[in-house]
Amino acid sequence: MSYLSRPRLALFGQFQADVSTVNNDVRHFSNKDWEDRFQQKQQGDIENGWWNPDGTGAFRLVNVTVRAALSSTGLVADDPVLRAARAGTATTPICAAASKR
Repeated sequence: MSYLSRPRLALFGQFQADVSTVNNDVRHFSNKDWEDRFQQKQQGDIENGWWNPDGTGAFRLVNVTVRAALSSTGLVADDPVLRAARAGTATTPICAAASKR
């Protein structure tokens, strides 16, 4: 299955992510050059793991509505999913990271 497979939904709303910033620096990819401080937040001019090294990978869809749906037979005109008014809030994720570190 591909992300291009059907069904497809067109969503409108907001997306929030708790990304880890440790992998934003190419120096952090080398086991040989790894330092434990890369797991700490940036402090002044010392970059460490940048601004969010403890990011969980969780994400939220906030106040999302389904604007369109595409099935294997084409554009869906009448389906309950098109009337979905909200899919999550700022404090209630509908999608989250599979695991924490």
